[in-house]
Amino acid sequence: MTRVFFNTSNLNTENLNQEDLIHCYWQLLNYQQGHKLLHQLNFFFKDRKYHGQRWADAWQASNRPIRYIVGLQDPMYGNEVVARLKQSSKQQDIHVVDQSGHFPHIETPAKVLQLITDFI
Repeated sequence: MTRVFFNTSNLNTENLNQEDLIHCYWQLLNYQQGHKLLHQLNFFFKDRKYHGQRWADAWQASNRPIRYIVGLQDPMYGNEVVARLKQSSKQQDIHVVDQSGHFPHIETPAKVLQLITDFI
């Protein structure tokens, strides 16, 4: 769990330890038997394999303003992916949020809100 977060101490977890947090996540997954549907939610990885280039091309061809916000320490889409995007992309409104992992909107909500507000 902590791998996707840059710093869990920034989260409002009411001083829960790791075991308690995992229990809370499991309770959320079990809500309305959601744990039985979890395998259906992992379609993104399969879809990205088949549609990834189409998605990337659509992003590049868009004439609509697009802002990309990513956490610097995101293990999936962090600094290395951002560097490649900035080199190869026509879309240059790319913002990297320091002190944040995969969920910058949770870890640094004020910064993300400011980036969104400035964009709008």
